[in-house]
Amino acid sequence: MLSLNGREPETALLTGGQCHPEENQLERFMRGELPRTEAAPIVRHLLTGCTECRKVTGRLWRRR
Repeated sequence: MLSLNGREPETALLTGGQCHPEENQLERFMRGELPRTEAAPIVRHLLTGCTECRKVTGRLWRRR
């Protein structure tokens, strides 16, 4: 089960900008290793424009 800093995804995303996927979850997301149910909250989070997570995913994207 995906957790965002120890919270359930829906709860974490609704509480505001302090909840982010863990870096290992973002790495697995970028490699396409997460099931849809775990990837969807990360997609929603990234679509909010989170600069912190976009930096992590951008760094991972450049490694490819």
